[in-house]
Amino acid sequence: MRSVDAIYHLAADPEVRTGSVDPGRHYRRNVLTTFNVLEYARRSGARALAFASTSTVYGEPSAIPTPEDYGPLMPISVYGATKLAAEAMISAYAYSYGFRAVIFRLANVVGSRSGHGVIYDFIGKFGSNPGSWRSWGTAPSPSPTCTSATASMLC
Repeated sequence: MRSVDAIYHLAADPEVRTGSVDPGRHYRRNVLTTFNVLEYARRSGARALAFASTSTVYGEPSAIPTPEDYGPLMPISVYGATKLAAEAMISAYAYSYGFRAVIFRLANVVGSRSGHGVIYDFIGKFGSNPGSWRSWGTAPSPSPTCTSATASMLC
């Protein structure tokens, strides 16, 4: 087995809705795949692992924006639950086998294969009818929120 310094575990199935039809799909792609990646990290002597998780591990948080130390983590989808299980395995493996782990809880990731989602739908609507842009609220404050930063970027 080849020795590696770091592993970037970015593979995932972002199709949250499939969990209600085929929960095993999320288990296989998120939990089982993460286990296999962790076993490779352990056997190869990797010193670091970076993992792309999801903000869906928070469930329906009462604090927005949600701080990283928010709890309890109570996912409301099978997808979120399997990503949280993967995070727990990563934490245990990193502690038990002495490597560093970094977990990124991403939200609304958009890429060339995206077919739906809040950002995808927003860009599609804006692209098909730029005159339909509406802004609610007041001008951005001195410390802009994500919403005002996004609006400033698009306008």
